[in-house]
Amino acid sequence: MAKRQGTKEPGGEASWDSGGKVLRLQGPFTVRSGADPFPPPPGDPGDAALRVDGAGISQWDSLLVERLGGLADEAAGKGFSLEWQDLPAGVEDLLEERNRITAEARAAGAGPETPGEADPGAPPRKSLLQTVGRTTEEVAERELSLPLFLGQTVLSVGRLLRGRAVFQGRDFLEVLWECSGRALPIVLLISFLTGLIFAFIGATQLQRFGAEIFVPPLVSLAMFREMGALMTGIILSGRTGSAFAARIGSMKANDELNALQTMGVSPFDFIVLPRLLALVLLMPLLGFLASWAGVMGGFLMSVSFLGLTPATYVTQTAQSLDLANFLIGPVKSVVFGALIALIGCQQGMAAGASASSVGRAATSAVVQAITWIIVADALFAILMNLYGS
Repeated sequence: MAKRQGTKEPGGEASWDSGGKVLRLQGPFTVRSGADPFPPPPGDPGDAALRVDGAGISQWDSLLVERLGGLADEAAGKGFSLEWQDLPAGVEDLLEERNRITAEARAAGAGPETPGEADPGAPPRKSLLQTVGRTTEEVAERELSLPLFLGQTVLSVGRLLRGRAVFQGRDFLEVLWECSGRALPIVLLISFLTGLIFAFIGATQLQRFGAEIFVPPLVSLAMFREMGALMTGIILSGRTGSAFAARIGSMKANDELNALQTMGVSPFDFIVLPRLLALVLLMPLLGFLASWAGVMGGFLMSVSFLGLTPATYVTQTAQSLDLANFLIGPVKSVVFGALIALIGCQQGMAAGASASSVGRAATSAVVQAITWIIVADALFAILMNLYGS
């Protein structure tokens, strides 16, 4: 018998036999053994194929696959081949999977190009032309996705009007509660403080002329015409719009949207439509309650610090409000609610499959929703000024 050469590992032995042509494995090869990498062949194998004999393996786990994979990489680097013999069931399949993942990582630039080569760490630099082209492509995809999303939403609303839209009533009620019941306390609190601040600011200037009596009209008009709907929209943009984007983005990452399409259910009917309806229906109510909360904040400040009587405050408020002022807020709220729902859902559906892309979608939904709400409010102000409302 040829001279045996090898290393003795705790719990397992790997040794070269048959003149350094066969690596025989004996005993357990587990993580607990703490085995070192298998020894290299004692000589230059040349063009000969070396054989790994696993008939003597008693126990194994991921350590065996790791050591065999390292030996295969070393063999490939030195230009000789390996043959597997009598390995435990499943080891060869795991080795093939390991080699596939390693090859994909190297092709993507995540690993060394050749075995034993140091990983450069830094990704390859792109040329200016590649950067400009990729950025242009991303911008075009993002801008084109919005018209397509709006078109699909219009078709979904059309199916709803014809009674052919498919979504769960339970899901719709859950969204209603999330958009109204859970959001109401923070909306009322912020609006109450906003009315209080408006009353302080107005009183600071009006007291110079002895015109504190005009603080109630100032607060009521500001809240019902502007701040009630605007503050509600901003709050729900951060609270509800981001939640829509994160929820839908997670569903897309988990292939739930593809599953709906496979079952013949439109994701726009099942996901977008309930959220759009919930915000369009509830935003006017929340905006109206927010306006009254602001009026109550002005009431507290006026009665406590300006010396106005409650009857005077109520009378001045009632005289300053007419039907047009009551309707402006709800109309704005409907538009703001639609913007929040559409932007939140669109960003969620445009998100990628990674957790970071879902986070970016939620952030983008908040920023875009607030931006478009401010733009829409400015357009309302211009139109109302043109038509004298």
